Amino acid sequence: METTEKKSAKIPIWRSVQMKFTMSYLALILVALVIMNLYPVYTSQDLVFHTKQTSLQNQASLISSTIAPLEELTAEGVSQVMSMLDENRMSRIIITDCDGLVLYDTEGISEEHPRYALLQEITQALNGWDVFYSNYRAGAFRSSCAAPVMYRNATIGAVYLYEYDSEQGIVINGLQ
Repeated sequence: METTEKKSAKIPIWRSVQMKFTMSYLALILVALVIMNLYPVYTSQDLVFHTKQTSLQNQASLISSTIAPLEELTAEGVSQVMSMLDENRMSRIIITDCDGLVLYDTEGISEEHPRYALLQEITQALNGWDVFYSNYRAGAFRSSCAAPVMYRNATIGAVYLYEYDSEQGIVINGLQ
């Protein structure tokens, strides 16, 4: 008579059912934590983008509608209107005529050396479009907006605003 020995085969721990369940639960918890950490950051960035878009487009529309009655844009006329509107703005403002010649710039312009604004946003605004771009990189939001200056359904110039906001970037970095 032969005795048959039944050998109990040991299953390695990483192949056991308990380990599979444990790893599945850990993976689910990890995914949930990643989502919970990323959601506030992306939501905050989206909120800042929309706030900047609304703010800059309102400013550009206000400036555009204020200088539109000038009929013909000149550096002197635009400067006078802008001195009345001058508030403590954090954004750079450039105003051009219909050819893209810079008539007003918050960073100053040289009357001896006229310059043309060859920015994509200004070109699109001179074609009659309202434009807004914003991105977040290197801890700061860079936003630009342009609006056409219209007089009797004709584009006579463009208003361009650019804003560099590192304060909101600090808040987003804090959330991350």
